[in-house]
Amino acid sequence: MARSTEIGQPLAALGVLSAAPYIARRTAIRGSWMQYPEVRQGDVLVRFVVGVQKSGPFFSQLQMEHSEHQDIEMVKTNRTNRRWGPFFTTVRWLQIAATVHPYRNAAYAAKLDDDCFINVPELTVHLQLLRDRPMVYYGVFYYAQWDKSGYSVAAAGYSMRVKRRQGACNCSKPYPFAAA
Repeated sequence: MARSTEIGQPLAALGVLSAAPYIARRTAIRGSWMQYPEVRQGDVLVRFVVGVQKSGPFFSQLQMEHSEHQDIEMVKTNRTNRRWGPFFTTVRWLQIAATVHPYRNAAYAAKLDDDCFINVPELTVHLQLLRDRPMVYYGVFYYAQWDKSGYSVAAAGYSMRVKRRQGACNCSKPYPFAAA
C-alpha cells in the first residue's frame, strides 16, 4: 500500500531475494543499479533478503558480508530450498518491510530477485506517479497457478487465455503474478 512520502522518508524499500551462496550476484548489483543516486541518497532502500538457518554453512559468511556492506537482511526460515525458500523468504521480508524501521516508513515495499536489473530512476518516476493510489500491485505480470505439489513454474505464461486452454491445473485457476 502506498503512503504519502514526506521529506526524509524513503519512497521504496526493495527486498532483493538472494540465496546465501550468490555473492557474485549481490556484488554485481552493488556495482551496477545500486549506484543510482536514488539508492545512494536513501530514497530507495535496497536490502538483500536471504533465508538462513543458524546452523547453515553460509551463516558466518553472510554475517561478514553484512558487516562490510550493511545491506543484508538475514531472515530465519525453516526452508531454504529452491521450491519453498523464496516463498517463505518473501513473506518474511514483507512482514519486516511493514513493521521494521526504516522500511515501514517507505511509501512502497517490494520484492525482486537477484537476477533482475532495475532502472531505478524509471521505477522512481513510476512510483511517484502512482503515489496517490491507495493500493498498488506493480510489475511485469504473467499468469501462474498452483497444483498439488505447489507453484507451477512450468505452467506459467504471459496469457491467461493460453493458461485456460491448457487446463493443466488441478488446484487453482491461473492468476496474475508480478514476476521477479
